[in-house]
Amino acid sequence: MFTDPLAVTYSGSGKSLARVAGFKPGLARTIATQRYATPDSEFEAFASQASMGAGIVRSELMLGRTAPDPDGPFTGRWDLWSNRVGICYEVNSLRYGTAVDVPLLRTAVLALVDATFQSRLIAGEF
Repeated sequence: MFTDPLAVTYSGSGKSLARVAGFKPGLARTIATQRYATPDSEFEAFASQASMGAGIVRSELMLGRTAPDPDGPFTGRWDLWSNRVGICYEVNSLRYGTAVDVPLLRTAVLALVDATFQSRLIAGEF
């Protein structure tokens, strides 16, 4: 789906995520899936495309970071915490308006997810 390795920037630092095995489609409508990760698996990206019917294709990308918890009460794997953020592009079969509409929707979502919105999500509000 994407280049291998996938390049992302996190807090001003470039990360290289190589394509790795181990991500299987979960739904019959899935067209393609791919997983990317740093060698230590601190950063992972999951990409997928699915047919939604009527010529609509949904592309999703999720980027996550898993890190050790220095104050964790357990040892080994349970010391890890993770945060994940994803985006979803759903495009109509005619691609009508996508060149203008998709960037505007992306900008609107980024503006929506401010500190207040994030706090409400963490608190479990929907």
